[in-house]
Amino acid sequence: RCRRRSRVGGLEQGGVTHPAPCAEATTMQFRRLPHEYHARHVVQALAKYVSTELIDYVYVPRKRGAYKNYKYAFVNFGDPEAASYVARTMQGKFWIEMKVAGRTAYLHKIHVAPSDIQGLVQNLVCFRDRMGAHVVEGAPLVFIRGREVVWQNALEHLLNDSVGEET
Repeated sequence: RCRRRSRVGGLEQGGVTHPAPCAEATTMQFRRLPHEYHARHVVQALAKYVSTELIDYVYVPRKRGAYKNYKYAFVNFGDPEAASYVARTMQGKFWIEMKVAGRTAYLHKIHVAPSDIQGLVQNLVCFRDRMGAHVVEGAPLVFIRGREVVWQNALEHLLNDSVGEET
């Protein structure tokens, strides 16, 4: 069963100091998102720091039946150096101000930490196992070689590739 824990990298929270981003991590959790943000807003913010072709997964969990998110996002990068660079560079900065649904999104200080779930395939499997294989609304954005693909198609393709590598 996949679980995600909320934590803030390198900061003390609840008496526990969590580690700063590790060199091998490709999936980062971005916390303190404005409630109005969707995955495309996160991609737009990340594009200031890294080529969007290095991003292959963006998931912003949303409250069921509500417009608001849970104030965090999971982003997987194609390589750990890009993930580490973005984590170091964005840590402590502010989410960009933008108009969303006619309102100005609030500015919040960004907290970045490695996610408990690492890698594109593992994130897609976790999403499928938690939300179901037929979810469309609120599904993660998935990119393969910079091109957006439907998450179910990406998962099927990636799982078939990994089965072929094992034989």
